[in-house]
Amino acid sequence: MAEPTETTSQRLERLESELARLASALEAARKPSRSHWWGVSVTVVLVIAGVVTARELGYVTIAGLGPSVSPRIEAKEYGLYNRKDLRVLLGTLDKWGLPNLIFMDLEKQYRMGLKVWPEGGGTPGMVFYDKSGIRGNFRIEEDGSTVLNLLSQGKPGGNGGKGAIRLSVSADGDPAIEMTDREGTVVGRLPAEPKGKAD
Repeated sequence: MAEPTETTSQRLERLESELARLASALEAARKPSRSHWWGVSVTVVLVIAGVVTARELGYVTIAGLGPSVSPRIEAKEYGLYNRKDLRVLLGTLDKWGLPNLIFMDLEKQYRMGLKVWPEGGGTPGMVFYDKSGIRGNFRIEEDGSTVLNLLSQGKPGGNGGKGAIRLSVSADGDPAIEMTDREGTVVGRLPAEPKGKAD
């Protein structure tokens, strides 16, 4: 017995039904995708809003966002580098925990320092260097006197570095000058005798 043949109208009806089923399946597949992207978009917006809020409140700092000048910088040590990537300034602490600001030349040798001496609970001063070492300092000493020391070059293994001039003003206002030669011998002093020691 021969199978009944499908008419054109039946074939079209079957194709339309199949297309409708595929369209329905495609729509069903799209819905989760749309909700997924919606969820991702909302999450991204919430994260950005949270980061911006945290930055505004000061909990988070992001380089490049916000003011170009930070309201506060904290560090245990910092350096300043020149255009040739050489560190020429160092801010650090000594072994007692007192601050030092050290200026260096292009050969990384100390040239000048601002520091707090540990004597007397911490007294301020400025130190000058050359390749031989300390050449002078200007500081307040433990007894409260203000002192300017001018020193000769130090010579390792020899008697160098002893020729000096010391200018000072005591806490009470008494000025003094003392000069030593290269052997360390006092060759001049004004006043000639410290107060209270004259016969």
